[in-house]
Amino acid sequence: MDEAAAARAAADAFWAAVRTGDGAAITSLMSPKARDELVQVVRRWVPAVSTAEEAAARVWGGSWTPLLSSVMTQSVELQGTQAIARWDLRDFDGESDEDDYVVLVKLDARWVVDSFPDDDDRDDPPIWAVEP
Repeated sequence: MDEAAAARAAADAFWAAVRTGDGAAITSLMSPKARDELVQVVRRWVPAVSTAEEAAARVWGGSWTPLLSSVMTQSVELQGTQAIARWDLRDFDGESDEDDYVVLVKLDARWVVDSFPDDDDRDDPPIWAVEP
């Protein structure tokens, strides 16, 4: 399998895990850096969260998760040992946003999600912060 296909498969596996809302499955497809950053972001709004698995389940396991049922990897652009995987919602009629992507990195011969676009400038809490 070529590297672009391997990165796409990793992004697809990540979205499949997101659709389940299973924090352990989601974080198993993330780099240590991404897991740490996820916990930091979630703790901004929900200080009681202590693990990456809890944070992932909080972000991707709520009542809004069905909105992600049609998420798919649209394209992958390789940049050495990094890849930009742009995503889209198949059933959504809106335009794709420029921040609809994840960055993957190759660690130990395996592609994993390494970062997301920075949303830290939000003043209002995200939906996952206000719904249990």
